[in-house]
Amino acid sequence: MTDSEEITFRFDQVPPCARCGGEALLRVRFGHSWTNITGHLVEGFREADLCPACDSGATPADDLLALFAVAERVPLTHLAEFGCRVVAWVESVRQPRSTWFVCEVRKTLTGTTASCPDTSSRPTVP
Repeated sequence: MTDSEEITFRFDQVPPCARCGGEALLRVRFGHSWTNITGHLVEGFREADLCPACDSGATPADDLLALFAVAERVPLTHLAEFGCRVVAWVESVRQPRSTWFVCEVRKTLTGTTASCPDTSSRPTVP
């Protein structure tokens, strides 16, 4: 079982962005769950990279990227603000993918051609 509220940060020696191969500023790991086709809850973890090239233009990511643009390290006086921005960004990463994925599965299972939410902000699967 996972704790969906826990977010693990990686600041030092962040691997390249899994989407574009560019420089990622931050990698987070967070709980992720879904209901599979048999109706059972599946729990696990996901990782996401904060990448200026891939994430620029999305408000929660831009808010977080702005902190990195000001300073390489977050001062202790700004840790609470940083934490709030990370949580907002993680939620933005978590939600669109879930909504898009559920829509695509429904389309496949029902054979419909209904349009799904905008996929331009959908994180790609590494």
